[in-house]
Amino acid sequence: MNSNAGAKGTSENVKVVGLAGSLRRESATRLAVRAALRRAGEDGAGTELLDIGGYHLPFWGEDESDAARTGIERFRSDLRGADGIILGSPENHGRVSGLGP
Repeated sequence: MNSNAGAKGTSENVKVVGLAGSLRRESATRLAVRAALRRAGEDGAGTELLDIGGYHLPFWGEDESDAARTGIERFRSDLRGADGIILGSPENHGRVSGLGP
């Protein structure tokens, strides 16, 4: 999801990224983050939904491979390039998902 509709006030140069702590394409969490990003876009912000699965991030305790290091660097860069971050985390049995931390 990308929107650069800089039509309103000072938010035309603002970039907001969203992260959904679920890998399922149509999870309720991902849909909620998309809705929040859509609203930010309507207010003039540039928006992007970052797909955590596309970064090949290592899980806690895993050895870092070259692919993981590259993914970590790209993920950090994408986050640092944002003015705001919308985080969505599903709740599974009263706990945050494993992707959340």
